[in-house]
Amino acid sequence: MTTAKEPKNTSNGQVGKIPKRKLLKSDLQRMRIPRRFWPRMKKPLDDFEDKKILIKYYNEICDKVRKGESLILSGPNDIGKTTFACEIIKEARRYGYYGFFIRAYDYIDACFLKEMYNREMTIPERTKEVDVLILDDLGKELGGSDRAIGMLASLIKYRVEECKTTIITTNISTPKEFIVDYGVSFQRSMRGVYHWINFEGPSYRDKMARELKKEYEDDALEAGKEVQRAEK
Repeated sequence: MTTAKEPKNTSNGQVGKIPKRKLLKSDLQRMRIPRRFWPRMKKPLDDFEDKKILIKYYNEICDKVRKGESLILSGPNDIGKTTFACEIIKEARRYGYYGFFIRAYDYIDACFLKEMYNREMTIPERTKEVDVLILDDLGKELGGSDRAIGMLASLIKYRVEECKTTIITTNISTPKEFIVDYGVSFQRSMRGVYHWINFEGPSYRDKMARELKKEYEDDALEAGKEVQRAEK
């Protein structure tokens, strides 16, 4: 695979001279981003300790990809981990980098089945070579064989050695719990490259449901007022 030309950055990591390209539907399809993550994130991140780190990472994405700096986004379901990870990979694509989205358990299936990404490349090969990889839901594949865990460890180790950026989302709550589940050697291969971020906040889906309910109630109230005005 041909790697995109590296954008020129200023000393503080911000992109200089090279403008963003428009993100196309075909980009989203090739990156295999699920359709519900295609729209831009509407709501800002909730306030929590590591929010500034995430915003800085997003704003300096070219510098982070150049250095192979990676993230582990940890937290419960539905608080925006995957949504934010997709925003990162989309921003990287706007600057010409290649990305790919895959869930951990789907990666293991693709390895066993030798599933093809296109006519020339398997999905496991694609996950190794892209500039930015989202490995989603790490931990939900636990209960599988040691061989399956070894496949994930091998992928992450390869990407660390090749200075390739990986964004991992997981429900595993602490680094210590991660060691219990995956072992010390797995965790050591990530040391110094991955930044562990604890996502906090209310359920993202619950927030959306409340907003939709409020919109419905407001529309119903306005419709009632229209009826009253018409009757007068």
